[in-house]
Amino acid sequence: MVLTQSGKLCHLHDPGRLKELIYPGNKILVREVNGNKRKTLCQVTAVWNNLWVVVDSSIHNDTAKKFLPNAKADVKVGNSRIDFQDGNTFIEVKGCSLVENGVAMFPDAPTERGRRHLEELIKLKEKGYILHQTLKDKTPPWRPTLRSRVTCRPEINLVF
Repeated sequence: MVLTQSGKLCHLHDPGRLKELIYPGNKILVREVNGNKRKTLCQVTAVWNNLWVVVDSSIHNDTAKKFLPNAKADVKVGNSRIDFQDGNTFIEVKGCSLVENGVAMFPDAPTERGRRHLEELIKLKEKGYILHQTLKDKTPPWRPTLRSRVTCRPEINLVF
């Protein structure tokens, strides 16, 4: 949850640490949301860090869905769920909010669950793609923080 200057309590839909982005006085973009079961009436969408960084992790999948109209979403594979399956191709969409030394890092908050998920992706590497989504061409180069044997088919870069 994030409290705005005007006193609104906003939901933050990002499981990362975000300590580099969320701090008193920093600029945030929020959008109003409706729903009877919600505790908040707004959602943090992006945070300023020399450019707008999307911190609403649902936006990445919503965007990818537009490019994958025939794909099945939220597919169970092993002990994990993969974002999309299009035929025999499995696609996991990841956003990135952490930049260190000019390099976009993923994940920003390593967890045991995240490690297991990445291991599932490694098993599927011959059938998968990495989909990078950046908001503008000033976004730093992307590099996974996972040191592993991950090699995937061609990467797809979307720049908005």
